Amino acid sequence: MRGYLIQAGAGVLAFGALVYTALNFRLSREGHVTDWYTKAIEQLGSEHLDVRLGAIYALERIIIDSPRDHPATAGKAMRGGTGTSPGRQPTG
Repeated sequence: MRGYLIQAGAGVLAFGALVYTALNFRLSREGHVTDWYTKAIEQLGSEHLDVRLGAIYALERIIIDSPRDHPATAGKAMRGGTGTSPGRQPTG
């Protein structure tokens, strides 16, 4: 009987560790997506076309990897692709 209680306690601890790890991973992932998004938005304002294109590709990747962020990200990617964003004159 005592052995079963020890095994059950170890199982509960292992399950708790698994849940903690999963939550920590999810929060870390969300932080990375936020960093990627911020960096891409900064790059959309670049004077260099290749940097702006890289930002659009980064936003596209965020759209694919994070469906939760799709609405905000898709709008930014489309506006960045035209070369016109708020406060910016079209180039060319």
